[in-house]
Amino acid sequence: IKLVYITRGQRLVDIRDGHVVAGMQLHNARDFLHALEGEGAMSYPEEVRNSVWFADYIRTLRLICSAVDPKGVRRGHWVDPTPGALLQEFYTTDGSGTVVAQDCYQGL
Repeated sequence: IKLVYITRGQRLVDIRDGHVVAGMQLHNARDFLHALEGEGAMSYPEEVRNSVWFADYIRTLRLICSAVDPKGVRRGHWVDPTPGALLQEFYTTDGSGTVVAQDCYQGL
């Protein structure tokens, strides 16, 4: 089972190189979420932290992290609403969004 969340345009981007994060293991996603809900949020400007966009970003990550489970959803996909993004996510190696999974592997 896969869960797909179509965002309002938010994408998980690695600020070091500007690329969309293609995939992350569940434990890394939970660590990232914990950081965003705590002191890590302070690295963002106040207007970003107080925005609907940021709240939706955290809510989406929280929902995906809670849904991915060995007995249920195997992968949670975070995809933006651009035309073709969903097809690209499922039928290309790198996808278009971010997938959160129990274990990341090349065939993801």
